[in-house]
Amino acid sequence: MSPDPTSLIVFAIAVTGLTMLPGATTMLVIRRVIAGGQRASIMTVIGGSAGVYVHAIVAALGLSIIFQQNETLRMTVRWVGAIYLVWLGAKSLMRAWQGIARVNLTLNPINPQNKTHWEAFVEGLITVLLSPEAALFYLSALSQFIEPGEWVLGKAILLASIHTLVRLIWYSLLSAFVRRIIILLSRPLMQRGIEAMSGILLIGFALRTVMNGP
Repeated sequence: MSPDPTSLIVFAIAVTGLTMLPGATTMLVIRRVIAGGQRASIMTVIGGSAGVYVHAIVAALGLSIIFQQNETLRMTVRWVGAIYLVWLGAKSLMRAWQGIARVNLTLNPINPQNKTHWEAFVEGLITVLLSPEAALFYLSALSQFIEPGEWVLGKAILLASIHTLVRLIWYSLLSAFVRRIIILLSRPLMQRGIEAMSGILLIGFALRTVMNGP
C-alpha cells in the first residue's frame, strides 16, 4: 500500500511547526555557531536527526509503549535529559565568563577527526535521544499517520526522513543567519553575551522539562 500524499504533507506541516518552535536544539545550534562555526552547528543537527530516526524506529517496534506506560522510566529519562541540558548550559556560561567564546568562520571541508564536529554530533544526538517529548511524539505520530495495511517500520523511517529534511533546512537557515549576525557584530563582548544567553536558555529548557513532567 503506497503512502497517502495528503497525510505526508500534513505530517510535514506538523513537524515544520514543531521544528521552528525555539527549543534545546535551537540553543545548541546557536551555541555551536559561536563556539565551532556553522559546520559544527550542522553536525549538531545531523546528530539530532540520528536521534529522530532512533525514536521513529523504536516507536515502530512498539517499544515506546513500554516507555509511555512506565512512569519510573519516563521520569528517569526526563531527569537525565534535564541534567544534561543544565550541564551544556553551564558549559556555555563558563565559556562566556572566561571570555573564550570564539567564532570559527573558516570555509575548510569538515574533517571527520575534528573533535569539535564530533562533540557537536554527540550533543545533538544525546539531546534528542533523552527527549521524552520526541519519544511520545513518534508514538502518537505513528498512530495518526500509519494506515492499516501499511508497512509500519518503512512508514516510520519515511516520516523520520521528512522530519530530518525539515530539520536540516530550518536549522541550516538559522545557523547561516546567526553566522551572518556574528560577522556583522563580531565583537568579543557580543559573542560572550550570546554564549551566556544560550547557556541560560538551555538551563531554562531543562527546568521546563522537569516542571512540565507528567
